[in-house]
Amino acid sequence: MRTISLVGAFDTKAAEYGFVREQILARGHQVLTVNTGIMGSPDFFPLDVQAHDVAKAGGGILEPLR
Repeated sequence: MRTISLVGAFDTKAAEYGFVREQILARGHQVLTVNTGIMGSPDFFPLDVQAHDVAKAGGGILEPLR
């Protein structure tokens, strides 16, 4: 079993990432999701790393971008 990371703008492409996530899980792998979108988080599935955490790790703040 491998862990595969999905990194992207989950705020605007949640349905597409959800499909890819389900395909990965169906093949017996784990998924680590990292949201880089600034508009918010989807309710379709849980995210492992939220966009505000990504901004903070880069030394920034997400709120001014919204």
